[in-house]
Formats: sequence, C-alpha cells, structure tokens
Amino acid sequence: MTAELKKRIKEREAFLKQILDFLDSFVLKHGRVTERDESSSSTKVVRELENFNHFSFRWCIGHHSNNVEIYRHGYDRQYMHDYRLKVLSMTYWQGVEDCQVGVFSRESDWQKELLETMSNAEAILARQIADKQRQQAEAEEAKRHYREMAPLQERARKLGLL
Repeated sequence: MTAELKKRIKEREAFLKQILDFLDSFVLKHGRVTERDESSSSTKVVRELENFNHFSFRWCIGHHSNNVEIYRHGYDRQYMHDYRLKVLSMTYWQGVEDCQVGVFSRESDWQKELLETMSNAEAILARQIADKQRQQAEAEEAKRHYREMAPLQERARKLGLL
C-alpha cells in the first residue's frame, strides 16, 4: 500500500510539474492578459489561453500564491450544446512541492489529451494561425467579389437582364 501510494504521488507530481512548465513556457508567451491588478504591496496578473485544442487555461500569478484552472471543451450530443468542464484547479506558491489541488477530474482521457496538446503546442498554434489566416483571406476574397459584383448586378437589373 505504501509503495503504491508513493508511486501515485510521484506520478501526480510529475504530471502537475509538466503543466506548470507548460504554463511557464507556452501560456506565458501566447496567453492573453485578461486582468492586471497592481498595488503598492502586490501584483496580480491573470493570463488566459482560450479553447486551445479543446482546452482553456487560466493562470493567476499573484504575490502570495498562484492559481491554475484548466477547462476541457466538448460537445454534448444528447443536449446539443457545447460545454466547458473544469478538469483541474490548483493553488501553489513555488511549485508542485507546495501545491494544493482543489479539482482533479477523475476522467482519465483528459490527462492523455492534455499531455498530447502540451507536447504538440507549437504545431497546434501554427495550424490555428494558418486556419485563421485562411479564413481571413477567404473573407477578404468574398468582400472583393461582392464589391465587383454589386455594380454589375445593379447595371444588369437596370437593363432588365436580372
């Protein structure tokens, strides 16, 4: 029993360490600052990375403690709506050694998906950027086409062609 518990603790700490490393390297760089509160004695900054490969990250860095929340996005076919489920909530001061986990979802598949997301984050980001650029280009093309067609259609209507 003791050996098994030690093994589980070590695995959980390693998993949480990977998350903190990801926040420190990726979310810090690509997340958006959604809140900033500076006073004479402390600073609090909230960074969020929304719906990144079906996960959202909320990271609150404060003077006294730091908080992490990770949400998993999905779609409920039965009720036909999107959902956002908190899969992890934790507070820490320096690192995993002094953390307190508030929520750790018992579903096991989210952990594997999160690890895959974190290990492929740069490729996922590049794909998301390319998709956004493609969508913007398509929207620009549609606008250009409309600007060209509107006068032609108006003239064709006046001539009784439409």
